[in-house]
Amino acid sequence: MNKRYKTEEKQTLFWFEDDFEANQDSLFLKNIIEDRGSKYSATFFKITDIKQVKERFKELQKYKFYKKATHNTYAYRIKLPDGSILDWKNDDGELWWWNCILTVMKQEKIVNSMIVITRYYGGVHLNNDRFKHLLDGTKIIISKLKE
Repeated sequence: MNKRYKTEEKQTLFWFEDDFEANQDSLFLKNIIEDRGSKYSATFFKITDIKQVKERFKELQKYKFYKKATHNTYAYRIKLPDGSILDWKNDDGELWWWNCILTVMKQEKIVNSMIVITRYYGGVHLNNDRFKHLLDGTKIIISKLKE
């Protein structure tokens, strides 16, 4: 695997083969995981450039569901014309979460996609279980896209 790095905005370029691109523009799965009062939802958007990432996230912030959430963590991967992959992530204050989403997206070779995992805190600390739920939430929405 060839790797190239792009330092602008701390985004990374990677080269992959056999990428998966969803055939739908968006998907929302509400409360797919519930644990000790915390609820996790997943949102998918098909994207083709960075401008769309900003637009989609801005659109989400118009809705109470996303505004009032404890965390809206996201990652994206965009396939560029030269075949390389631009990816980025945002943990929204929940340290290390972004790495979970992006890791699953890379494993599943998802491109031209943005996945947002939304968490409503239920009052009980989940410790490392929150990472498992984030990974599972990402896998669930990707499996729905591949159906």
